[in-house]
Amino acid sequence: MSLNCNRYSNDDSFSQFTLVKVLIQDQAIYFIMVIFCSVMDIVANQLFIPNAFIADLIAGLGSPSLLCVLGSHLLVHLKEAGERGANGGTSYRMRTMSNIKFS
Repeated sequence: MSLNCNRYSNDDSFSQFTLVKVLIQDQAIYFIMVIFCSVMDIVANQLFIPNAFIADLIAGLGSPSLLCVLGSHLLVHLKEAGERGANGGTSYRMRTMSNIKFS
């Protein structure tokens, strides 16, 4: 997937699809955070950590609720990108209205 992204990111025709860029960027961040939370969950369950603060911190970083917050951010970011017309002019809404002329 990253090879395809690099191939299209250098192409000028891909520069107009910023909505797709937002989607790919957010999905990459979400994927990295899923891996990070999974590793922290494994560490919290497999290792005995005598310091209670550090044990709670690692357990909190491995919590699925962090992924829910990040998923909500992903949806809000995608909605904002779509509302500001970030799709390179393919929005269904017209920015200006012209007057109707009858002959």
